[in-house]
Amino acid sequence: MPRLSVSEAAKECGLTATALRYYEQAGLVPPVARDRAGRRVFGEHDLAWIRYAVCLRSLGMGVADIARYVRVAQRADGLDEQMVLLVEHVERMEKQRATLDHFIAVTRAKLAANYVET
Repeated sequence: MPRLSVSEAAKECGLTATALRYYEQAGLVPPVARDRAGRRVFGEHDLAWIRYAVCLRSLGMGVADIARYVRVAQRADGLDEQMVLLVEHVERMEKQRATLDHFIAVTRAKLAANYVET
């Protein structure tokens, strides 16, 4: 795979170049290689990390938690801690889903009670 510039990698992952730079600065992805001129060059491994960070953000994981996950993933002994972070996040999402399901049911009941067919 050819090495991509920041704008090419951002486009490939559905981000802006500014957002991708932020992802790197905030630690949401591991440090990216640079060319001799100091420009970021992205490979497939980098794109995989970016896509996963986008996924975690889309699922509501906070910036600090994603950065922690990335730091832990860089350690040889970090697998157990990675799994704990993911399990905790899934549990938070399941609680949020239960809350949303409740509110959806309440709203549907309200709609059904007030629906008058014309």
